[in-house]
Amino acid sequence: MTGCRKDAFERLEPSDGKLSRSVLRGLGAGNRVWLPDQKALAEQIVGCGAQYVFGLKGNQGNLHEAVQELFARTQWQHYADFDQMGHVTKDAKHGRNECRRTIALACPETAPYDAWSGLQSVIMVESMRQTNDSVTAERRYFVSSLPPDDKHLAQVIRSHWAIENRLHWCLDVTFGEDACRNRTGHAPENLNIIRKIAMNLLRLDPLKKTLPKKRVRAGVNPEYLAQLIGASGS
Repeated sequence: MTGCRKDAFERLEPSDGKLSRSVLRGLGAGNRVWLPDQKALAEQIVGCGAQYVFGLKGNQGNLHEAVQELFARTQWQHYADFDQMGHVTKDAKHGRNECRRTIALACPETAPYDAWSGLQSVIMVESMRQTNDSVTAERRYFVSSLPPDDKHLAQVIRSHWAIENRLHWCLDVTFGEDACRNRTGHAPENLNIIRKIAMNLLRLDPLKKTLPKKRVRAGVNPEYLAQLIGASGS
């Protein structure tokens, strides 16, 4: 993509880890927290003096299972006070009550944890949502190079979710992502990446218009489109 603006890629959110470069700001220069999804990035992140939090998924095999088993064992060993462990936050809005509990444990020094550079803590976030007609519960698991501090890790993870929620809202308003009918194969992932690149290009443009209006202008004005992608020759 010769001539294309590289800074449009800097805020891409992670999909399968191949383009994970999202940075959570707000913790000060030299002490940023990256939230990627790929194990191979851990050593690079620690090497540049930053910290990471990885969200675990079922396709990460042994590590995901090991973390689940660690928390199950901790719950069994501390059955009397496990319900009081962790940092709890509560939200009530839009007819929904949500309670989130974050528990961070010191990371064992055995396999499979020792394969991750700088790993210090394992985290469980337990969410319970209540609406007028239903109650749902969910547990998510993370690993981090940060120390096992319940409150601080809860803030880091919550901030990342807020960023993702805002990003999804912008993608839907600007590009109608939720209405897109491409649901098979790699099409949803590839289109999501393209939309994020396009949205970043629109955000970088100094024109004082909303993102949807910029998108429409780029669709009908080839010169403006060339300006956005840095291919105008200027």
